[in-house]
Amino acid sequence: MSTINDVSKLAGVSKSTVSNVFNNTKYVSEEITDRVLKAAQELNYYPNKLATGLANKKTYMIGLFLENLGEFRSMHHQIIEGVAMKLNEFNYNVILYIDRDNEKIPKGAKLRIEPIDGAIILDPEIEDIRIKDFVSSGTPIVLVGKAPKSYENLSSLDVDNIEIAYSATKMLIKNGHEKIAFINSKPNLTITSDRLKGYIKALSENHIDFEPSYIYNCDNTIIKAKKLAGSILEKGEFSAIITESDVVALGVYEEAKSKGINIPGDISVFALGGMDYFLTPEVSRVVVDYKKLGEAAAKQITMIIDNNQQSSNLILNEYKIIKTGSVGQVSIR
Repeated sequence: MSTINDVSKLAGVSKSTVSNVFNNTKYVSEEITDRVLKAAQELNYYPNKLATGLANKKTYMIGLFLENLGEFRSMHHQIIEGVAMKLNEFNYNVILYIDRDNEKIPKGAKLRIEPIDGAIILDPEIEDIRIKDFVSSGTPIVLVGKAPKSYENLSSLDVDNIEIAYSATKMLIKNGHEKIAFINSKPNLTITSDRLKGYIKALSENHIDFEPSYIYNCDNTIIKAKKLAGSILEKGEFSAIITESDVVALGVYEEAKSKGINIPGDISVFALGGMDYFLTPEVSRVVVDYKKLGEAAAKQITMIIDNNQQSSNLILNEYKIIKTGSVGQVSIR
């Protein structure tokens, strides 16, 4: 079995140069890099990541932490792809962690012993034990979503959720809608307050009073969405509904169909995200490029680990708003 010593001798370079080539720790010229890689190929040599990690006190592993929603959705696939591909460019691998909400093990308790160099956390909560544990252990963190107020010094990235909700609400208002129900995300998520701010901003600019009773919260499941949609539709006072995702929009569509309510003839629907369901009529929605968010998060965490980069809060313009047949016009304002 070949070793790093064998490669260095055949390539005519030092062991540290071979190490730099494989670990991308220091610049090595293209000519020498080619020599090292050719020698490694001839000797069938592969670097031992575990041994390198032990020597450098690094695992070259980044933990990607997702909320347990019972199923993977398009956003998860895109984020995982973006994170994994970008980390590979920096010689890191990704370990996927899914919150199981195990009552026997306190949430986040096992995180302190996980063999990772850094953590990327999706959907941060206002009181997030994952963040608390990693901060306590000194583990570098990047949040995909708005940082909680108590951890605003941490690195984070997201799209502008205030602007997204504002634009969606404004679109509905321009189409004559004033009584707009809003099925927002769970109140414990940091994204929820930003979406509400955007919704209220659009109402205020158009001199429409904000009614707290028009706001609902959902756990982004079809079952809960159908229950809420049933309650909203039975009231008969709304001309439009904004949903937190197309998953929730599906619940609205199914309840509307069961009650003989036409979309968009009787009620308009706009989803603030999602690409999981093809609804008829096609739902008006926000489409976020989650792959690019994943890539940005991966780059950010490696810069923190390898280059001691200072924390930053990035707002990315990686989304587009699509108006389709689910939004109808009530009247001209």
